[in-house]
Amino acid sequence: MASFFDPAMLRLVRMVITAGKKRSRPVLVCGAMASDPLAAILLVGMGLRELSMEAAAIPEIRETIGNVTVAEAEAAAEAAFSAETAKDIEQLLLARFAERLDVGE
Repeated sequence: MASFFDPAMLRLVRMVITAGKKRSRPVLVCGAMASDPLAAILLVGMGLRELSMEAAAIPEIRETIGNVTVAEAEAAAEAAFSAETAKDIEQLLLARFAERLDVGE
C-alpha cells in the first residue's frame, strides 16, 4: 500500500481540490486517509473541509482537528509540499503535532 504521505499522491489530491474549487464542486476524502490523524491535518491544510470515515474513527479525528488551527494545518501542508519523500512529510507532521496529539509513539 502506498503511503498517505507520498508526494505524488498529495499532488494529485491537491490538483483535485483545486479543480473542485474552480468548478464550485465539493471535494471530500473518504476512507483510511481521512481516518489517520496526521493525514487529516494535512487534508484540512490542503483546503478540504469534508472528511468521511468509519464511525469508530470520528472521535479521534474530531479531537485531532479541534487541537489544530486551520492556519497551523495550512502551514504544515505548505511545508509538506517542499518535502521530497513520504517519510520526510510524515516526520515533518510528527515534529509539529505528535506531542500535542499523542500520535506517533
